[in-house]
Amino acid sequence: MVMEEGWTATGKVLFSGRVPWTSCLTSAFGSDFERLRKVPLNFGTALGCAARIFKAIVKAEPGVPEKYLEDCRGYFDASSGQGFINNALDWFPELQTLKHAMETASRLSFDKAKEGYEEKFAAIQRLCSYGVCQDWENIGEGEGFCLVAVMETIIVLCQITAGLTVVENLHPMRSGIEAFYKRQLSVRGRDSDELEGDSGDGGDLTEGLQTMGPIIYVLWTNGFVDLSLEQYSQALEGRLVAAIKLFTGRDMPTHLTASAVSESGICAYLDILREVSISSESAGRVNVIPGSIEHDHKPFWQVQDNEIQLMRRTGSITSLCAAISELDHIVVEVTETAHSLSVSYVFRRHGDNNNDDSKPYLRVGPADIVNRAHKARGFVRCDGSIGSCRRRRIGTISSDRAQYPILNLTVDGESIEVCDTTRGGQYLPIVVLRVATAKNPISKSPAVVDMSEEDTEEKAKTSKSGGS
Repeated sequence: MVMEEGWTATGKVLFSGRVPWTSCLTSAFGSDFERLRKVPLNFGTALGCAARIFKAIVKAEPGVPEKYLEDCRGYFDASSGQGFINNALDWFPELQTLKHAMETASRLSFDKAKEGYEEKFAAIQRLCSYGVCQDWENIGEGEGFCLVAVMETIIVLCQITAGLTVVENLHPMRSGIEAFYKRQLSVRGRDSDELEGDSGDGGDLTEGLQTMGPIIYVLWTNGFVDLSLEQYSQALEGRLVAAIKLFTGRDMPTHLTASAVSESGICAYLDILREVSISSESAGRVNVIPGSIEHDHKPFWQVQDNEIQLMRRTGSITSLCAAISELDHIVVEVTETAHSLSVSYVFRRHGDNNNDDSKPYLRVGPADIVNRAHKARGFVRCDGSIGSCRRRRIGTISSDRAQYPILNLTVDGESIEVCDTTRGGQYLPIVVLRVATAKNPISKSPAVVDMSEEDTEEKAKTSKSGGS
């Protein structure tokens, strides 16, 4: 299987209609973007407040509704806080004049950031002459671009690029940027339907407006949290769709377990196909290159998990046990179908026969494991103070190391399974996550602890899914 850069089966990659990163926002939105830049306090503060709100979600700060903690997928460093600002300025240098206002706003408290975003949202709305943001039922009737929707589009683009690695000199399509703008307008149509009592499949935008304010329009469309308006809601699928849209201007509905997509001479693929890792900077990251997907010199438009094989033969490892640390070798299985390639990763012991199912092994799908990592990662909020935890008297703690690196702990009569990932190979966290989330519902997966990291107050909050 090759993600081939350069020539494709249908010719060269299309470069017409592309806009350079250094001026893409002006090229896409013209004088309306310039109008926004002329109010750096309003525009920059709104972007900085958005960065601060994203940080509050990532850090599970008090006041963030529980659903956003559960659905958060934006764990790249560039997805929130100062990382968001640095990323925005790197990809879109036209925003440099906003740097001071952005950084100042990013230092606000979560509540102040919500208030600040709503205030600047309203201020920009008053400046807009398009008319749509005064009456969203008139979408498409004005001339030019809505300043509010342009601002939201830029925030969405900053979130998308936070998880992108793009080959040098590949620039976005103007039509791709405009497609994200149109999606920001379309979310208002969903909002109007809800207010009229037709919620459809969209969920609860109205409730989101009440709890989070107008930043909800961005949270619904950028993959930072799993509340997308895409046909499918999985974040990994959304990131592939977003990447293809940005660089081709086209919507490409993909399979739920897609890990690579090729369209119009552009190939986007999940980083797990390049490096088998579920680190926060790797899981869900999308690489974009000019090229195509090929296998045995035949082109394919998509790579997806081999679901049939995964259902029939997932492996002999069905529970957390000592044998999982022995699966230190990976075999890539590739199967051709009529329309796509199906891929599985098989983890085995080094030296075992690939066809010997009597030996310990585990078969996983690349896209599936990325999705599980997204859902399991993150913090949960503890309403008690650190002082109260320190004063609490914890009963007897016993540890059963019979299945090491799996530790079976008993604390106050409750059983907890913990894995020490420092004593296994590089694939141990993936194997543990897959076995644990197959054994338990994904929302209650056991914690995978890397004991080599320094303990921090935030680590003490434990994983999003908690222990089991």
